[in-house]
Amino acid sequence: MVDWDDQIWDSVDNAVLQLLDSYRKGMPTEVSDIVPPVDDPSRILALTTLLQVDIEHRWKSGEQALVERYLAEWPEIANNDDVIIELIGAECRARAYRDRPPTKEDLERRFPAIASQLNIETFTAESEASNNSEVAVGKVAAPLSTHGTQPAPPRPSAQTTFPPHSRIGRYQIEGVLGRGGMSIVYLARDDKLDRLVAVKVLKPGQSESSKSARTLAEDAKTLSKLECPGIVPVYDYGEDEDGVCFFVMKYVAGDSLAAILESRRVPCISKAVEWTIQAAVALHGAHQKGFTHRDIKPGNILIDESGDALIIDFGLAIHDSTQQNNAWEYAGTLAYMSPEQVRGESHLLDGRTDIWALGVVLFEMLAGRRPFNGETSTVLCEEILHRHPKPPRQFDEKIPAELERICLKCLSKGATERYSSAGDLAAELRRWQSRHKRRAVIFSGVAIAILLLLPVGMWLRGGSSRDAPRELTGMNSPPAPLNGTIDVVVWNERDPGRRTLVIRDPSAMPLRSDDSIRIQVQLDRDAYIYLLWIDSAGKVTPIYPWEPGNWDSIMNEETHTDISLPEIAGTAWPLRGAGGMETVVLLARETPLSNDVNLKQLLVGLPEQPMQNPKALVWFKNGNVITEKIDKLRGPQWFDAQKIDDDVYLTHQFLIKQLGTYFPLIVSNAFAYEGDSQ
Repeated sequence: MVDWDDQIWDSVDNAVLQLLDSYRKGMPTEVSDIVPPVDDPSRILALTTLLQVDIEHRWKSGEQALVERYLAEWPEIANNDDVIIELIGAECRARAYRDRPPTKEDLERRFPAIASQLNIETFTAESEASNNSEVAVGKVAAPLSTHGTQPAPPRPSAQTTFPPHSRIGRYQIEGVLGRGGMSIVYLARDDKLDRLVAVKVLKPGQSESSKSARTLAEDAKTLSKLECPGIVPVYDYGEDEDGVCFFVMKYVAGDSLAAILESRRVPCISKAVEWTIQAAVALHGAHQKGFTHRDIKPGNILIDESGDALIIDFGLAIHDSTQQNNAWEYAGTLAYMSPEQVRGESHLLDGRTDIWALGVVLFEMLAGRRPFNGETSTVLCEEILHRHPKPPRQFDEKIPAELERICLKCLSKGATERYSSAGDLAAELRRWQSRHKRRAVIFSGVAIAILLLLPVGMWLRGGSSRDAPRELTGMNSPPAPLNGTIDVVVWNERDPGRRTLVIRDPSAMPLRSDDSIRIQVQLDRDAYIYLLWIDSAGKVTPIYPWEPGNWDSIMNEETHTDISLPEIAGTAWPLRGAGGMETVVLLARETPLSNDVNLKQLLVGLPEQPMQNPKALVWFKNGNVITEKIDKLRGPQWFDAQKIDDDVYLTHQFLIKQLGTYFPLIVSNAFAYEGDSQ
């Protein structure tokens, strides 16, 4: 009899991780290079597990990997029915992933000696669960039931599932809430406290390993320490009379975000932002206590009946104090794993790994698809490690540009390029949310005012006789002044740290010769927008609504509240020319500009704008310098007596003098550029 202890499971786990690592690195490693030697007691278990992994990997990579091939290569398992069944299950799971599972008749023809033992429906059902589940720590393939003369470890309970009205401890089962790769969660009633609870139990086949039982216990202990808003609390942990380990959580009525997305109930932008904020706040609480979740995904975000998001399942969480014990561990759900997770750097992870995963979730809610969609695990790993995601606005141009920037910052390849904390992410989303709501309030206020004034106007027009309309007088009040902003976003294909970097960021200045930029405009209401570029030599270039650079090509003018340029998402305009201060200008008005106004002629004679401070960033609005705290630190250090001598200030005053008659809103943003020659 073999003692199936943790040492044997560790040997199998290490072999599997080595094989997975070879796939990830694109190395042509064979199972024969990894499997333990003939005299190792873990050989059969490891060999069968490795072959299952290899079968699934090859099918998902587009290669046909039939069980017969492996039986011919490994005669020692050719007569072991239990092993053959396990390999057939792996083939069925992999082929179901490709939407072409074998038929029952095909399997009976290929394996007549064990035809009565095959259950293709079971294999296919398992494949659906495995394709949607997490990559478990270490043990990736399903463990074996028996292995010829080497019996598998005894299961603490022969029961495969708990039917309604059965019991786990003092908890009476009412139904299944969900299934993961390693566990099943049941809805149950706590007889003692007369309340519904969620009971998490290891799946049969996982419970046979004491390591899996320890994982469940650690999950319960972790959650018990996380008394944070937005995290589902743990009530109890125990083991029933049959040796089944379980823990009990608060029952949250509602749906998982995964179920919402799978049902095509894609949330609106405001709801997606609110859920991301709530998840970020919950994660920030966990991170402050030293925990990294490692498996943030829609399936681990619950939306309760009140419409609030909650974080669940800390089964793969690691703590700062024991993190070094997880060195080179490959764990998580691949589609949501950060680059450092894919590299197996569990000993280096922190909260920024969860920020990446939350960025994937936000991307999925906004764009209706994940940022990385490789059909095989190898391709998916390659995309996560080396390919930058397409901007969400390429899939839906209604997504606000600022929200796209926030999302893509979460998905920066380097952890240092993401938000420093989940709290910072939540704060930035709240700022966007506040601006969005402010605009909505303004628009709704205007609409309400119109509705309230309409009956008054009709009464004044009607007077005592509906047939004698009167002119409405005394009711017109001047509209509020136009208000708006123009912003610049840096876009550098070769430097991820300078991709979607807002120009206000202290690290943005000076802009470099290999930088490109995007321009974003926001107004408080619809108006006609005109955009200009003034280079350091004082040359003016039209960029909207003209074809950029062509004064004679003005396009159809329409009103807008916001514009993001270039219009094709994910593209940017490269910087060219000598160094100095570059300026982008926003001009806005309530009506189209008359054809009689020659802007090109009006803007002749602008001064050159040399760069006196490489960090300089200066904002103007209708003749006034707008200075925030960060801008004060970067200069120029103006006081009124100096303004009249500064070329940047003179340029804006020239704009006011020449164009103020035509445009009630003139905003400019001048920034330092190092130039081509440097």
